[in-house]
Amino acid sequence: MEFFKDPKNRKIIIFFVIMFVIAGGLTLLKHQLGYDKIKADSLQQYYDTYPEEKEKLFADFAGPEDSIVTPSCSIEDNDFIVVYTYKKQMSDKDIKKATDKFEENIDSMQKQAEEVIKGLNKKTGVKSGRMAMTLTYCNNDGSEIWSKTFEYK
Repeated sequence: MEFFKDPKNRKIIIFFVIMFVIAGGLTLLKHQLGYDKIKADSLQQYYDTYPEEKEKLFADFAGPEDSIVTPSCSIEDNDFIVVYTYKKQMSDKDIKKATDKFEENIDSMQKQAEEVIKGLNKKTGVKSGRMAMTLTYCNNDGSEIWSKTFEYK
């Protein structure tokens, strides 16, 4: 107890308590900013390492089911894949209308895909070459109606 009564020792104790608090705060900040994350070589490696991040990404991106399509997501290497499956079988006429609409909006879709890819790149730190986002629309029977891979380098 004599150790704690000496004013010189109290200063040492206070110094170490302050250093401990600062170190803890920096560790927490490092975690919050994501600096403790691995540097992955691919999106798949990153999200396989952090499955909770993958679940959050899929939930945020696909959103809730609606009355028209059921969304699903996956990651293969550096490709983020989103598949929308129509809940009702579409006729050939409706398929033609839908694919024409997709093609009309291809530039807008490219810009949106690039923003998604940039965000994934920033979040994951993946810097290895080509990254892409694939959008696929399937009929209720699972047959592919339209698919496009948007690349970003």
